[in-house]
Parts: sequence; C-alpha cells; structure tokens
Amino acid sequence: MIGPVVTEQGFPVTFRVFEGNQLDQKTLQEMVQDLQKRFSIRRCIWVSDAGLLTEANVKLLEESPYEYILGMGGAENRKALKEAIAKARALPQRA
Repeated sequence: MIGPVVTEQGFPVTFRVFEGNQLDQKTLQEMVQDLQKRFSIRRCIWVSDAGLLTEANVKLLEESPYEYILGMGGAENRKALKEAIAKARALPQRA
C-alpha cells in the first residue's frame, strides 16, 4: 500500500510504502506525524476513501491543522459518516 503526498499541481513531495497486510485505518496517524515533523506545510488536504473512516481517524484529522475529504458510498457508510461528523463536531473547536 502506498501513501503519496503531492502538491496542488499533482507533483510528488514524498510517499510511504506500507505493508500490504496493514489496515488503511492504521496508517493515517503515522502519515500525519511524519508530515508535520518533516515539512513546513501551510495547507494540506487529506483525501481518502472510506478505508480511513474511523472515529479515531476523524478525531486525529479534526485535531490536526489539516483539512480532509473522506469518500463514502452506500447507505451503511453514509450512516457511519453522519455519526463520525456528529462526533467530530462535539470536539472542542480549534482557534
């Protein structure tokens, strides 16, 4: 599994290669921490499919300085998305 980081124009900045048996849900925290440590990025938008949608990952993204887009599909996933958004909204707001 590859986690690429690209510029707004689509040019690669860095990437991580994860073992194929590692769940998508477990890769986000490592990527966020690595990006914050290695680069001075003013604006970042994480884009992912539903594989990253967990309560912990939504909280991590909400607490990070970054924006995000998590793709969803199907009725069950829409319900999970609504629940995750409601929980994220309950978090303390960033200044």
